[in-house]
Amino acid sequence: MPVLPRLPGRPGAWAARYLAWQERRHARKFARLGELALVLVVAVPLPATGAWTGCLLATMFAIPPGRALPLVSLGVLIAGGIVLAASLGLLRFF
Repeated sequence: MPVLPRLPGRPGAWAARYLAWQERRHARKFARLGELALVLVVAVPLPATGAWTGCLLATMFAIPPGRALPLVSLGVLIAGGIVLAASLGLLRFF
């Protein structure tokens, strides 16, 4: 994420520390699951787990945009299928 750490002063330093901490925290999980982790994060139809978050994670883990776009798109299609199935009554959660 090249823009936030380049912010001047405290916000830039805070953003750089936070992003480095998040990368250290999740790097092992991402290495184990690989790019499937990106699809799974985007495919969960909950708030804050969509395409924007997937693009942020792809940037944090240095996945090239040409590789990240199909993975995020697949996750969005899976999430849309889950929501459609729930809307049609094919999936019942309660």
